[in-house]
Amino acid sequence: VHGGSRTLPMLQHVNPFGDAPSVSDKQPILDKTQPSSTSYFTSPPPSPALARTNESDISAREEALQKKADELAAKEAKLKKMEAKLSNAPEQRNYPSFFPIVYNDIKSDIPEECHKLTWTAFVYYHFHVIALFYNWVCVFAHFKITCFFITFIYLTVGSWAAWHLQYRKLYRAFTKSSDTAVFIFLFHFVFGVGFSLVMAIGVPSTCASGLWTILDAWDKKKSKLVLVMYSISFVLWTSNVLLGLYIFKATVSKWKQMGGNFTKVKGDLKDKGTRTVAQAALSSKV
Repeated sequence: VHGGSRTLPMLQHVNPFGDAPSVSDKQPILDKTQPSSTSYFTSPPPSPALARTNESDISAREEALQKKADELAAKEAKLKKMEAKLSNAPEQRNYPSFFPIVYNDIKSDIPEECHKLTWTAFVYYHFHVIALFYNWVCVFAHFKITCFFITFIYLTVGSWAAWHLQYRKLYRAFTKSSDTAVFIFLFHFVFGVGFSLVMAIGVPSTCASGLWTILDAWDKKKSKLVLVMYSISFVLWTSNVLLGLYIFKATVSKWKQMGGNFTKVKGDLKDKGTRTVAQAALSSKV
């Protein structure tokens, strides 16, 4: 629509039938494929020092994992060795080395966390045997045929009981990691410590060389050699009592760490008794 020779101003600038405006008339278009020097979305490459740090951390972690894997493999091999010993081959006597009469291998059979306590019990056994033997020797200071045989019975039966009913009970308990077996050891061990206490006191009519014996020898004006012999015996028995109390306390602590309690022990012993009776019944039927 034309009004005279004049074109409307708005149609003068916008002509739908005209040529498209050239690109040069507009602002230049940014090429997104070209990196911008001021981009906020890209990070600078890591520095060589940081890369070396990361590599060292990874290497340290790999070494730690490998070390852990080696430790687990060693423990697994040790467990398999222990299982093979318990299930297959009989125990080979290896102690004492010059004349083996019993088996003892704390390092291989006992868990590492129980080594110290087991070694202490092993030392206690030797102290106990030495005290029994020396008590028998002291009989010759004031010889009596009755005490000679009684103290010899102490030496033989006491040595056997201290090994089988005390030390080996603890050894087996730690080998099997059985809290019930530890309780059974404690039950037997109480009697051993009580016996040592009686011997240290030197109760009359027990043929013990202890404190009472020293006082009696002093009162009767015995020789100094006799007093020294009795005093050594008293020291040995007292050491047995003190070491035994330490072992008892440490074992009770270990028993509690293993989850031991009287209710559980009572249940285990009841189950064991039931199985024993059932096996005996089956054997009688066969």
